[in-house]
Amino acid sequence: MECPEHGVRQILVPWSEERSRFTALFEALAIWLLQETTLSGLRRVMRLSWDEAGGILDRAVKRGLARRADDPARVIGVDETSFRKGHQYITVVSDLERDRVLWVGDDRKKSTLAAYWAQLPDAHLAGVIEVVMDMWEPYIRATLEGVPDADSKIVIDRYHVAHLLTDGVDRVRRAEQTVLRGQGDARLTGTRFIWIKRPSKRRPSEELRIHQLSRAGFKVGRAWALKEAATRLWAYRYRGWALKYFKYWYFWATHSRLKPMIRVAKTMKRYLPWILNYLRQAMHQRRCRGHECQDPRGQIPRPWLP
Repeated sequence: MECPEHGVRQILVPWSEERSRFTALFEALAIWLLQETTLSGLRRVMRLSWDEAGGILDRAVKRGLARRADDPARVIGVDETSFRKGHQYITVVSDLERDRVLWVGDDRKKSTLAAYWAQLPDAHLAGVIEVVMDMWEPYIRATLEGVPDADSKIVIDRYHVAHLLTDGVDRVRRAEQTVLRGQGDARLTGTRFIWIKRPSKRRPSEELRIHQLSRAGFKVGRAWALKEAATRLWAYRYRGWALKYFKYWYFWATHSRLKPMIRVAKTMKRYLPWILNYLRQAMHQRRCRGHECQDPRGQIPRPWLP
């Protein structure tokens, strides 16, 4: 508007935002499309420039953050993800209870996560009951220093432990397959995925092949048995019984003469207190659902031996 006394002035209108060339309805349509496509796809469909599409996205994020209630997150997930080429990493902090991203930081260093903990008020830090993460040492050190009583709150996610185990099995398979190929033996060819599949995903024919190769004395069969036995750790509901079972499994793994699995076992032992915190989390969820579990006392279950 142009005022005879004050000159040209910009005023806010209910159907658009300051410094936006688009109406609120147009931006709402653009955000709806962004939930189904990429920023590049939005540009092509709505004929926008990169600056226009990026501006719509930035304003939507600011509106969402302004509407977000200032409730402290209780269960926080910390993970890294890479983008572009050259393994450029960012750290993503999420509220796992509300399924929302809380913070994103450059790189995956200790200082990266420490910056997030430092910006939280003491009341929010005290309200954190669990911090779910992988076995990345900088994240663990930053959490131990930044969160009160973090030693009992850090939870190593089961998925990352399972990935560690499957990687150990695959390393055993690759080393053994290299030796067998030199001898003209192709029995392990094409078996990569059957060793790392979950039992619920394996077909009967794959189960049969696993047991045949295991009974034939292949090293990968012993590594697979160790992996399957380790997954029974999460069937326990109490920390003491899980610790007793792990000691049995650890002795078996470290005496298996399989270097990749020995490294996996030692890694799990180093992070065991935080791995076992997963059981406390699972028990809490069961109690919240009203299903109190019985104490699985009795003989320690022994893993299946091929």
